[in-house]
Parts: sequence; structure tokens; C-alpha cells
Amino acid sequence: MANEVEKQIDAVLADLETQAAKIGKSSKVLAEVVEIDFINLVDKLSNLIERMVHDDKHRDELKKVLGAPYTRLARIKYIVDATPLSQARAKDRRWADLAKHEDVAESVLKDLDGAEFRSLQDMQNVGAFRPAFGGGGGGGGYEQAEPPKAAVAPPDDGPEDLFENSDDDWKPCPAKAKKRASVQEIPVEVVKEQATASAPCVSFAAKPSGPCVRVLKEGRVVARLADDEDLGTLSDLVDDVADVAKDVVVGTQLGRMLVHGARKLMSRVRDDGCTAMSAMPIQKFRGIGQYAEVVVRSVRSEIPLGCVGIGITRLGPSVWSGFKFPERLDDFPHPSWTFSGPYKGHLHKVYVDGKKVHKYTPDEEFRKWNKGDRVGILIRPNGKLCLYHNSKMVVSLDVPGFDKMDLDETPFWLLVEAFGNVCALSLPDHLDPSKLPDAYESLSSFLG
Repeated sequence: MANEVEKQIDAVLADLETQAAKIGKSSKVLAEVVEIDFINLVDKLSNLIERMVHDDKHRDELKKVLGAPYTRLARIKYIVDATPLSQARAKDRRWADLAKHEDVAESVLKDLDGAEFRSLQDMQNVGAFRPAFGGGGGGGGYEQAEPPKAAVAPPDDGPEDLFENSDDDWKPCPAKAKKRASVQEIPVEVVKEQATASAPCVSFAAKPSGPCVRVLKEGRVVARLADDEDLGTLSDLVDDVADVAKDVVVGTQLGRMLVHGARKLMSRVRDDGCTAMSAMPIQKFRGIGQYAEVVVRSVRSEIPLGCVGIGITRLGPSVWSGFKFPERLDDFPHPSWTFSGPYKGHLHKVYVDGKKVHKYTPDEEFRKWNKGDRVGILIRPNGKLCLYHNSKMVVSLDVPGFDKMDLDETPFWLLVEAFGNVCALSLPDHLDPSKLPDAYESLSSFLG
């Protein structure tokens, strides 16, 4: 089957490259015909890729067809990036679909192949990709150009900052070596200071998001609201009844559940649907890992159950165009790692690619949410995924998929969920994971 798909993709790619080379070089009438033919080919290629990326049983086929040596994937990426379509054609749904499916394929192959993966940029950097159109010579993007003379690398027996490059030859630099000589004696306080000096704070993306999300405060807050502005009237009425009756029955757990059920029934206020993601990858902290945190901004105490969900994904916001964003974090697709629940009962769970891999019962203080509670997620360089509540570690575990990645370099986007009695979450103004317990458990390897 893979051989047949390879033949189909090779044929479509060749035709696409031929048509792309004509775009912008034809008369106005002919240009329209060229672009129509081009978009029809785009649709055909997009359908071939979509079948492989959105069904786990086709992962091996995807790896064989678009994997190493990655020339087909690079050709597709170049077509998406370099084709000078007219404004009208650039808005065509089929063109957007191809870009989306190529992005997903690249993310999946990065996950599958880890350090072996080569992007278009990687191939261009070493002269292993020659574009079929748009400059750089013809002859098909799959042909291998002669690699340029590589920059001379520092010797294998020492780090780059102990040497200096003179006339394309690396030589020992005594001054740098002396400065670096006591690196093993760097105080932990100094390392901590470096660790907190990271990129600007993350913000939430307006889209994609769950159906009940409102992104506020310039992307710093997500809140769960009713679908229509006037739905609050009936829920307020139920709340007024609850206030009057609280001394009789509502003060009990059963009473709270009855009022909450009535409130949902009458006002259509949902417990779920408040899911969101960051607009950019989470921050990296030298010597600690990648860390993100949210703060509980609003809680409805009369609602008997709720949770803060937090997780990470390798799919950025741009990938989601045309796809439905999950309404709960237990239903998030590959590749994702999430802590969420309970949606009922008391068990909290860890999900990888939407599949439950671990469950745990945290301390009592983690079961009742209060305004100001902080929830953090840490990706350690040693492959551990950790969950924190008010700077206390809740769980730390090895999860599937991390062993295939360079966790220092791989970008991850933050996922959050406000469910039930948790109504709003915000991002802190400042992060300092150096204060977390065991933040520097791998410090010795970092200093080494």
C-alpha cells in the first residue's frame, strides 16, 4: 500500500512543482487556469496526507512515505511556503488544508523519529535540498545539491567556548579556558538566577479554544461563560433561590448537587467547554526544564465538583484551522500529555494522546479549589513530567513519547481547562520554578 501511495505523491508533487513554476509568469487569463489546475492538485495531495496523519493505524505508512530521508516532506513544505498564489487562491480552503496536514505530518514525524528528523530548513542548511521553482535552480526539489563547505567545528574533546576560531582553524584559548576552569564550582544561587531569566510570559490564544471560552485581559485570562449573554438571568434566579434555602437543604452536599443540576437545566450553563491553549510555546528554564503555570481566578463554591486541567501539546494554534478543539482535556489528540479530572468521583488522571495512562488520588487540599491556587506543569530534561499545586509536587512520572525527544529543544504549547466550579484561570506575571521542590534534581548533570 505504501508503495502505491509513494507513487501517487511523487506524481502529484512533480505536477505541482511544474505548475508552481508557471504561477506569476503567465498572462492574466492563463494565470487563472494555472492556479485552478494547481489548487486541484493541492486537493489531491492534501487528501493523500490527511489519511495518513489522522489515523494511528497509518503511522508506519506515514513514516515510510514522508519520513527519512524527508525529501518528500521537504518538497511539500517548500510548495506551501514558496508558491506565490494570488490573494483569492491563497484563501482557498484546499490550500489551507494542505498547510495544516503538512504541519501535522511534520509534528508526528518529529515525535516518531526524534533527533533523526530533518526539516526543510535543516536540509537547506547543509545544501541537501534544491528547489524546483522560485529560484535556486530547477531540476526537482528531491535532487541533492553539492553541500557547501561546512564551517569548521571545534574539537570533540572540549566545548566551543574553550577555543577560538582563527583562519578556519580552532585553537585552544588560554583566557577562555582560565575563565571556565571553575565551572564545577558555580554556586546554586547563580544557576537559579540564570534559570529565571527566560523568554517573555506566555499568553493564551484567542483561537483555537473550547466553545465556552472567553479570552480576556490581553490573553492573560480564560473564563467559562454561557453561550449567549442573556443566559445568566435564569442561573441568577436559581442562585437566589439557593441563597434563601441554604439553611434548610442547600448547605448539604445533596442540596448543592440539586441546585447545581437545576441551574444547568434552566440556564444551559455547562461544566465543560472551557479549554484553551497558549499562543506560543511555554518557557524554558536553564537547568530545570520547560515550565508553565496557571492561577485559579474565579470559583463558584455552590457547585459541588470541579477541576483545573493542565497539559502540553506539540500542535501549535495554527495547526487547528478547520479542526474542532476538544471540550475537555481527556479527549485531546496526539501528540499531547495532560493532567485532568475528576469530572466525577475523586480520581485524577493522566492522559497521553487522549488515552488514560495513570490515575492518582491527591491530598485533600488538591480536591477543593480556591481563588489564588496555582497549578504548574514541568517537563524535566530527564524525561519526567511533573504536576505542582501551590508549589508542592503532586505527581512526577515517566510518560510515553518523551524518550524519543530532545526535551531541551522540543517546543510545547500549554493546554488548560476550567471545569465545573472552576470558572476562570489566569497566567502569572512572573515564573520562578527554581523555588519548586527538587527543581534542581538534575543540577549535577547540568553543571557537568
